[in-house]
Parts: sequence; structure tokens; C-alpha cells
Amino acid sequence: MPATSALTVIEGDRAEPVPAEQVFDVPISKIRVGQRLRELDHAWATALAGIMDAEGQKDPIRVYAVPGTDEFDLGRGLHRLTARQLGGHATVRAFILDGATAIDRRADEVSENLWRKGLDPLERAAFVAELYELQRLRAGLDASTTLQSVAAKARWEQTLKADAGDANLKLRVAYGFSDDIAEKLGLSVASVYRDLHLHKSLAPDVAAAIRALPVAQNASQLRALAKLPQEQQRRVAGQITQGRAKAVTDAVAALSGAVKPSPDKKRLSAFIGAWARMSLAERKAALETLQGMDLPKGWSVQHG
Repeated sequence: MPATSALTVIEGDRAEPVPAEQVFDVPISKIRVGQRLRELDHAWATALAGIMDAEGQKDPIRVYAVPGTDEFDLGRGLHRLTARQLGGHATVRAFILDGATAIDRRADEVSENLWRKGLDPLERAAFVAELYELQRLRAGLDASTTLQSVAAKARWEQTLKADAGDANLKLRVAYGFSDDIAEKLGLSVASVYRDLHLHKSLAPDVAAAIRALPVAQNASQLRALAKLPQEQQRRVAGQITQGRAKAVTDAVAALSGAVKPSPDKKRLSAFIGAWARMSLAERKAALETLQGMDLPKGWSVQHG
């Protein structure tokens, strides 16, 4: 650990257990933020600054000592760090950790975010994919062997399914999750497959374009978008960002020149489809039901 003469050890009672490391007042100017996976939410950081001014900083952030310097790399706590800055403070309470690799530091950030609630589908997919790649690196696997290097679609799908199963196993082993806990956390093979497919298939510029729109909160719409070729993804995203369509299906229909059916035509089509699928007994029951309903003038249902 670098010299800590400029750091103040904070003693204090906490209701929850903390790591064995001491808590220090670390100069904010000495902390390097670096590139983060999750973007800063300025509104939340501003609100958190007000909370901290009223209640103090209850939870220390985590920083990693940079060997040979008096600086630190940020691990966990971007919003807490930013809140302290916004509040006009020169220091932030932090745990200082030594000896961590770049993979460990990256995994620390990913883990902090992945296990919290409220992630949108794009964020969750990115964190699952990143954590899986980090586990692969820890296992000594070649990080360059990614899905993008698999050209043929059939092989790509096969590799993706294999990666989903492998990711499920690696994450369960790494965190000691049983099958049922992994299921509840959304880390079943099927869930991981959907996350990996979304992250690997959706063009980064498309994801950035729609991130702030309601469609980005709809996992099924995002998966439908990710199934399209990337050039078509961009055209569909353009329809949505320009307000010409609200949903992926509407944008695809507009681009193909298809006329969107009116609500009454949708209902009629659904009725005809349901009738076609009914057995003879079900159709008789349906007609008997119609006999007791208000029908249009001049129409009736008669038996025999």
C-alpha cells in the first residue's frame, strides 16, 4: 500500500460487517475513475449529494492502490464519489485494497452493478457478458475467441448456446450459487443465452441511440431488434428515434411498406383465427353463446 500520511483513518460503528481493510479519508483528486461500464446517472448523484450532506457518507467506496504512486483506481462507488465532489468535499471515505489484478478490479465493478435491482435489459446484458468474459480470462481462456470471430450463422448460434451453458456454470461456481438461486437471479442457461445474444447481436451505436427511449426498457422488443441484420437495426432505430414508430414491430412494418391493421381488423382476425382452431364441440358452444348475446339488427343464430 502506498504511504498514507495524507490519509486519515476513520473509526466508526457500522451496523453491517465490513471488509478487514481500514477506512480512510482519501483525497478525491488522487482517485482515477477510468472507463466505466455503467454511465453516471447525474440526477441520482445530485440527489445522493443532498442525502450525504444531511446524513454523511455511510458507505465507503472501494479504491485500489496504484503501485509506485500515491494515486488510486476506483473500484466501487462512482455515484458516491461524484456526490462527494458535488457537495464540495475534498475527500471521500474509502476502503483501500492492494494486490488486485486488472481483472479483479473490473469484476468488482461488474459485480456491484449486476446484483442490484433496477437494471434495464441493455445494462444487464452488458454486465452478464462482461462478467462471463472476465471469468474466461481468470480461467486462462483466450479472450480473443469471441462470438464475433465465428462467421457462419449456424456455428455462431451453436457457439452462443455453448457459451450460455458455460457462463451459467462458471458464474454458479464462482459465486457458489445453486441451480435454484441461479434461476431466481436470472442466471439460468436460457436467461444467460438471451443476455449474451442481446449484447453480442445488437449494434453498439443502435443501443446508444435508443438507450433513453421507452423501447430500451422492453426486453422482448430489444431481442426482436437484435435478431435483425445490423443495417436493418439502424433503420428501425431511426424510425423509433424520429418518432415515426414506438415499437420495433411497427418500425419493421413501416419500412417494409406493410399497412398496419386497424384495431377492428385485428380483433376480426383474432376471432377468425380462434374459430379456425376450434373443435366442432367448441364451435357449437360458441354459437350457443352468441344466441344469448346482442347481435346486429337483422342477424340471428338459429339451430337446425
